Amino acid sequence: MKIVIPDDYQNLVDRLDCYNLIRHHEIVRYREPARVRQSGAVFLVEASLNNVTGLFILDTGASLVSVTKSFANKAKISAHVEDKITLDTANGLSDGLLATASSVQVGNAYSTFVPVVILDDTKLGTDDNVVGLLGMSFLARFDMKFGKDTVELRSR
Repeated sequence: MKIVIPDDYQNLVDRLDCYNLIRHHEIVRYREPARVRQSGAVFLVEASLNNVTGLFILDTGASLVSVTKSFANKAKISAHVEDKITLDTANGLSDGLLATASSVQVGNAYSTFVPVVILDDTKLGTDDNVVGLLGMSFLARFDMKFGKDTVELRSR
């Protein structure tokens, strides 16, 4: 599933900026490559959001990190109904709630104040074990280098 924000991207950027989510993030250098597992055409990686770990699809085509509603509840990521956005996904248009993860960590790669979108559990359209997509709102903060079964994230 690809998450893109057509024509409304600047509005999203403005909304994130008003919450000071774009300029204010902290990154530490990644020391060891994170293990990834290939499942069909996708790479799976364990990531922790607000210190709650889940299995994510590494998706460089997704604008935002996305999480299921049930995972968001576990990780204490909340959003308000007025933060509703419409996403153009591979499965068609879908509504989500714009929120912020206080922290996202993959191995030793760590960043704070990461924009995420919360989707209904059924909207992700993936395996039951996958709780979200690790998108560019986190990945763009790092340079990525792929190995056979690893991905290395280095601060820019």
